[in-house]
Amino acid sequence: NVRATYLLGSMHLSGNLVARDETKGVELIRQAADKGESAAQNTVGVWLANGLRGYAKDEANALAWFKLAAEQKNAAAMGWIGNFTEHGKAGIAQDYLLALDWYKKAGELGNLAGMSNAGRLYALGRGVSADGSEALNWLRRAAAANYYEAFQWIASVYEFGRGGIAKNPVLAYAWYGA
Repeated sequence: NVRATYLLGSMHLSGNLVARDETKGVELIRQAADKGESAAQNTVGVWLANGLRGYAKDEANALAWFKLAAEQKNAAAMGWIGNFTEHGKAGIAQDYLLALDWYKKAGELGNLAGMSNAGRLYALGRGVSADGSEALNWLRRAAAANYYEAFQWIASVYEFGRGGIAKNPVLAYAWYGA
């Protein structure tokens, strides 16, 4: 079972219920990724994107792993593709509208970073006209799950009156302090 292989690898990395063994954990997760387990594919992508767990930093290879995971509706991988697209990484042309699409796909699957990033792009008007109402819609969904970054962006929308939302220093202060 590839999911079990991935979970066992994660357990070895953390030392949860088994002896901590990074080499074995990395090996098991890579085996699961090679066999098509989407969470493992995303994990290998993260390692490659950041040069972690013995992998050299290789954004192009990371993107390939994220795409494999995203094809299986892995929300975290979709968020990573959004990030690569927003920032023009791995040879991808920077495209805010396409990044927003990836963030929204991730957010619709419950990924809090995707929700927050979609809200941020709407607030800043990147890829679309600034839309404070749509920004707050996405940001409040992430904030409802206590995603800290969303609180900061909601405050920013009210502090600066982003996307047609009236400036409201009282609400901004409340969100910054939340």
